[in-house]
Amino acid sequence: MTEPALQWFAVIVLALVGCDRLAPTGPEPSASASAEVVVDRGFYGKIVPRKATPLHAPPAIFKMKGWNSRSTWIKLENLEPDGAKVEKGVEVARFEFTSADALPFIKQRIAETQADLKNTRSRTAEDTRRLRGDAEKLRLAQVAAELDTGKAGLVSERDLSLLKLQNERATEEARSGGARAIAANAQAAAELSLVDARASEWSSATDRYAMYERRVHVVAPHAGWVRYAYLNHSRRKVQKPDNMPSGTPFVYIAEDQSLDVEMFVPEQRIAAMTPGTQVRIRLPDDERRVLATIVKIDAFPQEIGFLRGDDELPDAREKAYAVRAEIADPPSFLSSGIEVRVEP
Repeated sequence: MTEPALQWFAVIVLALVGCDRLAPTGPEPSASASAEVVVDRGFYGKIVPRKATPLHAPPAIFKMKGWNSRSTWIKLENLEPDGAKVEKGVEVARFEFTSADALPFIKQRIAETQADLKNTRSRTAEDTRRLRGDAEKLRLAQVAAELDTGKAGLVSERDLSLLKLQNERATEEARSGGARAIAANAQAAAELSLVDARASEWSSATDRYAMYERRVHVVAPHAGWVRYAYLNHSRRKVQKPDNMPSGTPFVYIAEDQSLDVEMFVPEQRIAAMTPGTQVRIRLPDDERRVLATIVKIDAFPQEIGFLRGDDELPDAREKAYAVRAEIADPPSFLSSGIEVRVEP
């Protein structure tokens, strides 16, 4: 064999060896098998207190005549430590009150309406006194005119007729003067009532302000332990100074220190989950496992986006069952409000 032929033969052998190495050694894994591998990594779950009352972020709304403010988010300023023991009525958290500038505005309006009320009282009292005085003068003039009509025989018929006319005129003037005084009293009473109502409205505005201000102070509805909640939009446990939508459950007041895990199981895997079945819990970056026993399964599945409070998740439209499992003896590395993985 010539030298060029040997070179071509070597090239063909090397190409065949390379193709043999690149050839697949077995059948490709199916899509369902890949999905099973992903699921076996663990279902998504979070640690929650077993028996607890959720506390929600208050509304960030302030509505009053002359001052309105509204927001869908509110900022947490202070929060009791996670696991702290609190008594009923004790402040657990305080949120930011963004309408504190309304108080000087309210005080100014109260001072203005009180001054207006005082001025109106003085003015109406002066007007009614003056009109009553005028009415009394007219009444006395009518009495004098009536007395003059008794001069029959002392004056001429013509003068007597004039005196009678003056008496009639004085009588009408006295009557109209009395009517004006009565009308002035009614007008003064109505005006005072209106101004007093305005003053009373602004005086009660401080109570309304205090009502809105009290909302940002969240107190414990009963004695128990503070357990932080998991914030879906932040993907972590609550902490100050978090911003959160109003109505968000940010903390729990637990009756005891027991913990559960709430996990979301896809529809195709729920058949293996029955009450009494044990599952294993681990942190996403930890290999330690903790046993939990399933105690409750929701009657129907819901979308993952609804269950986890995040419609932007890649699997937000997939359906899953919410499953609750009790942790018999929670270790120290598990606490309320953290994400975990749950393995069947």
